Order: sequence, then C-alpha cells, then structure tokens
Amino acid sequence: TYCGACHFSFGGSHLSELPDLSMMSSTTHEWFRDILLEGKLSFYGMANFSDVLSPEDVNALHQFLVSVQTERFKKQGKK
Repeated sequence: TYCGACHFSFGGSHLSELPDLSMMSSTTHEWFRDILLEGKLSFYGMANFSDVLSPEDVNALHQFLVSVQTERFKKQGKK
C-alpha cells in the first residue's frame, strides 16, 4: 500500500523513475530500516513511515523484497 504509490511494480513493468525495489543495492538493504523508520533518505523526498509501520512490518517488507530480488536474479542467471 505505502510502497506502491511511488515504486509501483518490479522489473520490466516498472513504470516509475523512482527506484525499483527489486534492484536494491547492498547499501539500501543495509539502511532499509533507517530509511523507512528514521527518514534516512528524507532529503531525497522519501517519506518516513514510522507513524504507520512497526519494526516488524519493516522487517517483513524487507524479507519480501529480498525474496523478489532473489527470484529476479535467478531469472537473469545471477547469484
């Protein structure tokens, strides 16, 4: 609900100029919690979701995105 407004979809159907969350860098993975709950990228316009997401929500979301990224890389023949 919260991510889709800006990040919309993954892969070839990604229609936004904003980052495709299935292609997160290692730094983004490392900072994921701080981005969503501490506003680490607020200077780029990324919202702080600490008022609507719990740390558990953020962890679950991150694990989902890791699984999406893993599947995408498998399809591309990457590890």
